Amino acid sequence: MTFAGESEPVKTYKIYEVTEKQIENEQKLGGEVIPNGIEAISFDPTKGTNELAVKKGDEVKKDSFFLNIMTLLLNKV
Repeated sequence: MTFAGESEPVKTYKIYEVTEKQIENEQKLGGEVIPNGIEAISFDPTKGTNELAVKKGDEVKKDSFFLNIMTLLLNKV
């Protein structure tokens, strides 16, 4: 395709629209973090990712691993 008087062809571009959709299916777990306290919290791995919000510096035991909260993303419950 060229315009009248132009020697260079015009390039045809296709325009695509990118849409973002965020699907949320979450259940909130409320509770209290007790220093040096032990409380059993069961997570169901068949229901996807679980997040647990605690105070900075506290440790969380999940699936037999101790995680330092400094490495977790903090969310308020």
